[in-house]
Amino acid sequence: MKLPKLSRAQWVLCVLLLVLTGEVAHYFWSHWGLVTAHAKGMPLSQVIRSIEKQGHVTIKTNMDMTKPVDMYVDSVPVAEAMETLAVNTDSRWQLTYFLGPDKATVSGALATVTAGQRNEGWRRFFIGTPPVGDPEAVIDPRQDPWVVKQAKEPTLQSYLQEAAKNVAAAFYVPDGFNPPVKSAPRSGAISSSLPRLASAAKAKYEEVFLLQGASGRTADRGDANRRGGGGDDFEPRLAGNFGGGGDRGQRGGGFDRSAFEERIQNEINKLPPAERAAAQQEHDERKKFFDAIKDLPQDQKMAAMQQLMNDPNVQEKMDSANNSRDARRSPQARISRAGGYLSRKASAK
Repeated sequence: MKLPKLSRAQWVLCVLLLVLTGEVAHYFWSHWGLVTAHAKGMPLSQVIRSIEKQGHVTIKTNMDMTKPVDMYVDSVPVAEAMETLAVNTDSRWQLTYFLGPDKATVSGALATVTAGQRNEGWRRFFIGTPPVGDPEAVIDPRQDPWVVKQAKEPTLQSYLQEAAKNVAAAFYVPDGFNPPVKSAPRSGAISSSLPRLASAAKAKYEEVFLLQGASGRTADRGDANRRGGGGDDFEPRLAGNFGGGGDRGQRGGGFDRSAFEERIQNEINKLPPAERAAAQQEHDERKKFFDAIKDLPQDQKMAAMQQLMNDPNVQEKMDSANNSRDARRSPQARISRAGGYLSRKASAK
């Protein structure tokens, strides 16, 4: 079949159409999964739906969905949008995986969480760390790499315990659900490795971003203190004990120091070589400090901690993190925060 000859104008038009098609395709490819939110007094439910739709994620919260939200982000990654939302709603967020023997069990656990209740009979695997590297960096936890090692026991919960030593995600599973895992999943981003683990254990799972309000955190911190846990689990942004239960890097109800140290070391190993040496030195000094005070009387231990908190370097890092969070607040949120501070200060006097 002989193709018709095209005139010069037709050739130019074809080239322009190809260029335009390429530009449109590149735009959608480069903006895939990015979030834009211009909210002024918008209900939390609408903001969440917008982030879910644009970021292709699932968000669950125990907060009032009618709560008005002010936030402004323009073509940012999901993690940045979640951070801004959390800052402007006085909440915390965390990538979380719920696993169970069937979809109904997983769905029931999520419903309990969003109702602000505790999932009794569920175990939580999560080990928080103090900030490692740039405290202002907001990284998508779905891309956090899990370097898979052979678990001591080839079971689901053993592998979840290993995963908690590697990544910032939290994992929930019923206490009595611990099926065997025939083959270890391949190392990689947790969003890829976790589904493989679930498949090997013949388990169902749900990946969600949990947004936890302040009232829920207060209740969970009380539960943590009763178990001898560590308050906020070193979670300045990411959500803590959402819905209760869990490991917190503990063994037998006590703090698992070796798991905690392994978790920090894994975070240091992820840093670029230029940042790794400084982070390693800081970690070694911090470890030496806590080893030195662990056997001191409580009053001397508190005095040493206070001296550490007054260190100019520590203060600078805290100020940097606070400034980064404040930069994400809406003007109204800044005014409200300042008013709350002045009110608390007046009450203290």
